[in-house]
Amino acid sequence: MEPVVIDDLLTSKVIGRHVNYFEDVKKNTTFNEILAERTKVKLPWVKSNADNLGFGFKEAVYWVRFSLKNPTRHDIEFYLYQAYPHNDRLSLYVPDKAGNYSVIQTGAAYPFATRPYRYKNFVFPLIIEARSVKHMYLRLDSHGSININLSVVSPKTFESIKENDAIFFWTFYGIFFVMFIFNMFIYFSTGERSYLYYTMYIASFGLFTMSLDGMGFQYLWPDNVAIGKMPIALSMSVIIFSIVRFAQHFINVRKYSRVLHVMLSSIVWAAVSLLVVSVVTWNYWFAITSTNALAGIAAFLGLTCLAYLLFVKKIRSRQGWFFIGSFIFFLLGVIMVVLYHRGILPATVVIVNGIYVGAVFQVITLSLGIADKINSMKNELNVLNTGLEEIVTDRTKELLAANEEMQNVNRTLVKARDALWDEMQLAKKIQTVLLPDRPSITGYEISAFMKPADDVGGDYYDVIHAGGVDWIVIGDVSGHGMPAGLVMMMAQTSINTVISNQPGLAPSEVLTKVNKTLYRNIKKLDEDKYMTITVLAAHREGRFIFSGLHQDILVYRTGSSEVEQVDTNGMWIGIINDLSGKVTDDYLTMLPGDSLLLYTDGITEAWRKGSEKDVRSMEEEMFGEERLKRVFAENARRPVGEIRDAILASQYDYVPNDDVTLLIVRRAS
Repeated sequence: MEPVVIDDLLTSKVIGRHVNYFEDVKKNTTFNEILAERTKVKLPWVKSNADNLGFGFKEAVYWVRFSLKNPTRHDIEFYLYQAYPHNDRLSLYVPDKAGNYSVIQTGAAYPFATRPYRYKNFVFPLIIEARSVKHMYLRLDSHGSININLSVVSPKTFESIKENDAIFFWTFYGIFFVMFIFNMFIYFSTGERSYLYYTMYIASFGLFTMSLDGMGFQYLWPDNVAIGKMPIALSMSVIIFSIVRFAQHFINVRKYSRVLHVMLSSIVWAAVSLLVVSVVTWNYWFAITSTNALAGIAAFLGLTCLAYLLFVKKIRSRQGWFFIGSFIFFLLGVIMVVLYHRGILPATVVIVNGIYVGAVFQVITLSLGIADKINSMKNELNVLNTGLEEIVTDRTKELLAANEEMQNVNRTLVKARDALWDEMQLAKKIQTVLLPDRPSITGYEISAFMKPADDVGGDYYDVIHAGGVDWIVIGDVSGHGMPAGLVMMMAQTSINTVISNQPGLAPSEVLTKVNKTLYRNIKKLDEDKYMTITVLAAHREGRFIFSGLHQDILVYRTGSSEVEQVDTNGMWIGIINDLSGKVTDDYLTMLPGDSLLLYTDGITEAWRKGSEKDVRSMEEEMFGEERLKRVFAENARRPVGEIRDAILASQYDYVPNDDVTLLIVRRAS
């Protein structure tokens, strides 16, 4: 083992290649055994071939030995410098002139004030006597990553290093503090949530770096050794939460892809869960390994999402380019630091400090990106305001000729009419959009029709595909108009949600679950509403399982050329809270060529035109179920679209008082 020369020319010298080390797995080797091994059993010392030694997370004690030689004729003062702040316990064994060893103990497990030199990393002030050689031993014990970055430094050189570090780090934290205050001010001024998440990110990242470089222990919690290295892991969880939330709002991911938004949200909740578990357990090894893994997943998923949106979907998002540009160099720095703490990369200037430069570049770039976003929104608002001003000016000129009193009355009426019309049109549009565009089931022909009695109706039909099962639903909310339409839309949403999440349910189970939601919502609306409904699940070979009380199902049997009337049973939904045991499942089978007709009572309860309400006869003046069966039978062998048209044409002389819906399904021959 070649000794390290300490002379008057010493400035700073890394001694990693001048040391031997061995791994004490059992952690039971004493210093006396270290000294005695010269004459007894030899220990498995390994000669270092690297300037810095990184062993990652190891449950072991590491012993290091090295020799120092002073060839001059006078004593020399110097510092032994360990440039890694997260070793829990360091014990340096130093011999005196007589060869007797004394020990200097320090580390992150001791209060900061006990350090032999008060600095964020570990410094041992030493003196080596003239014309002497000293054999020194260093014991390192830590529950975190084991890194050995030893060097010998002259006091003058170290003061220069210390001064440069202070300038670098306080400049870095000054920039972060200014950006934090600036963005927090903008948040309170605008209420834009991107700024809130961004300030959380800046604050948590500042805490993370202060914990990582040892300045947190030096300045924030110097006497609280119980805190230890945990702020590194805890702040990483907050970093992941805040930066992913920031990305979701900044880029508006939900607008472009709901799937990607949900995937990113899962990372957010994973970060929150990990933070809670880490605080409760206070286990650094678990916390740091878990957050490192989650950070890698979040970085990969985040960049993948951005790449997908920008390059595959070709979305023109300036915010996306700002975001991905700011993270390129920063992520390189993060990856290097993670690999450094894992003992894979050496502790070079670029690897150790690259994250700080990348972070400064990132926060400034993202702040510019947010400012650009607000500026774009401001420009859009200016354009809208300009157009609005022109409209207002034109309208004012038109109204100046009218009487002032008539103006006020007309404005009130127009506003009320337009608001009501817009609401009705929006509701009608929503209801129309909820219906299947081109309903289809493999192996069947389908034709459907729906017309509300008012602009918005309570009739509902749907064809849903989920989990390999095809579903057909038809229902009718009592009454019509806006309240019935609202209940219908709630039912549609609930049915689609239940079937999509649990496609293996029986129709009766679907109705039981949907009923609970619908019952609660109807109670909240304070409306006396209920819904007749039948749910059918199509299985193989024309077999259907159905449940729910609605109009009877009509099935035209090709073999017998007759219409079979299949009874529905159970209970209407929305009347009681729990339908358990009150709805059952029934079965029907369609043979090739058979046709099935589902309808609402708007068809059968239509009255002949010209009939008088108080004197008309149901048997003669109402369209009725028998007439519907007859028209169905007469046209059942025609294409399903023509069957639909024939039924509607047969109602030409009748006026429906309710919504009209019908659905024809034919099994392919």
